[in-house]
Amino acid sequence: MRDVRVPIEFKNKKVTVLGLARSGVAAALVLKQEGARVFGSDAKSPDPVVVKPLEQLNIDFETNGHSERVFDADLVVLSPGIPLQSPVVLDLKKRGVDIISEIELAYQLTEADIVAITGSNGKSTTTALAGEIFKRAPFRSRVGGNIGDALCGQVAGLGKGDVLIAEVSSFQLDTIKEFRPRAAAILNLTPDHLDRYPSADAYYLSKIGITKNQTMDDLIVLNNDDPESRRMRPNIRGNVTQALFSSKEKPVFGACVDNGYVAYCGTNGMVRIVRQDEIALPGPHNLMNVLAVVPLAMRYAIPVEAIAETLRQFKGIEHRIEFVAEKKGVRFYNDSKATNIDSVRWALLSMKGRVHLIAGGRDKNSDYTLLSGMVKERVATACLIGEAAEKIRAAWKEHVPVRMEKSMESAVAAAYAQAKPGENVLLSPACASFDMYRNYEERGRHFKSIVGAL
Repeated sequence: MRDVRVPIEFKNKKVTVLGLARSGVAAALVLKQEGARVFGSDAKSPDPVVVKPLEQLNIDFETNGHSERVFDADLVVLSPGIPLQSPVVLDLKKRGVDIISEIELAYQLTEADIVAITGSNGKSTTTALAGEIFKRAPFRSRVGGNIGDALCGQVAGLGKGDVLIAEVSSFQLDTIKEFRPRAAAILNLTPDHLDRYPSADAYYLSKIGITKNQTMDDLIVLNNDDPESRRMRPNIRGNVTQALFSSKEKPVFGACVDNGYVAYCGTNGMVRIVRQDEIALPGPHNLMNVLAVVPLAMRYAIPVEAIAETLRQFKGIEHRIEFVAEKKGVRFYNDSKATNIDSVRWALLSMKGRVHLIAGGRDKNSDYTLLSGMVKERVATACLIGEAAEKIRAAWKEHVPVRMEKSMESAVAAAYAQAKPGENVLLSPACASFDMYRNYEERGRHFKSIVGAL
């Protein structure tokens, strides 16, 4: 199933890696192995632990700014955290330097099939679930991208007939060239990252870019219940094979719910896979994630019972509506990965009982009034932190009691003080973490440590 193309030759090429977080370091290391002349550059001061491997392999790099050496390159690998409109990227484009993403680099370095998953919400859970299902296949598979290790760190040792399952973001897709997943899914499309894109449609088109190089030999799985996914479907270029998933209808080809069963609709008719009430993942949003995975698994002929058994066992991932503890009858949930409006909506829908919500962080130009109805219905208290706290307060103050808190510690203490037995304290920020933390993982683990100490 491998496409025929001429791969990029990296030996003796001068390659700048721009951004030295997890994906940038992984790219630099694999480029060094390929014989490239690698130089790394970061505008900030990256985690010393993360960049330590660069020092160990004598890879030159700079921090706290970009020097002129950045531009002395045949190729630049751009980390997803750096906007395309940043001065350094605009200058690179002006000078005609070729720019690719780390996932493009990984694609160039592997003969394994790539199964890629994108969307506004549910990517990590769905990718992790796919990884567990594919473990039951008779070929090797690994998971990488925005979840776990960077994709470049997973390519070694995989070859033809193997599968690399990738969670990919719009930022990574913005700088692909030949990246061609043999199977892919777009889980949903809701407004996000409007601090990086001029409009929601521009962001959606970036997601749809996952199909850019696909052909009829490839598969794209699409959400037929999502209005924006349906509206944007005509923008998919080429003749890629489309599979639909829906909890409301039965597509000709794809996945659906049939009389309480998750089912696959294929060329040989409908096959029931597992009872809906047996699925370990909670909530209606996770049912959609399950339905998205089914056509990907069936594409690779993974046995139905293997899929079913995984669905009965897989309970989710860290930082995504993760149950932390129960204290005096109050349940605590870590949903730090909820960095946009729609993620918070799904988290609130998943809660049984009233919610004391901890939200806030770095704003992504989000419209928090879109959550007002859900907040009024399900939230007893909103404890707000971070740079976006005042903007969120203005959107919700007429609908719910709002507390402005200075820290995660004070927010957890305030929410716990307000909560009654049978209620929930939920960290679901609706914002990025970068005003207070390095990433959402650090934010979630801090929350969990505070809860553990109560």
